[in-house]
Amino acid sequence: MIPITPKCVIINLLLMLFFKGLATSDLSQSLRDQLSDTTNTEVLRLELENQRLQKLLADQREQSIVENSAHILELEKENKRLASKVLSDILY
Repeated sequence: MIPITPKCVIINLLLMLFFKGLATSDLSQSLRDQLSDTTNTEVLRLELENQRLQKLLADQREQSIVENSAHILELEKENKRLASKVLSDILY
């Protein structure tokens, strides 16, 4: 089922008016204005969603870097500890 959006309703109205020959200049201008407003609203919504998703992506990247750095530090400490243990086992 196709969702019914304001844009779909306006497009359907324009098509009906066009095919019935009822599209007067005032009515056409009003519908064009409504379509323009709807389109502008949708563009703004998409821009805001894009900003939200870009911030989320940047936050996830930053979190990943922090987590990876902490994990690498732990591995380096463990490697140093094991290297020290092997060295002490060889010497004693």
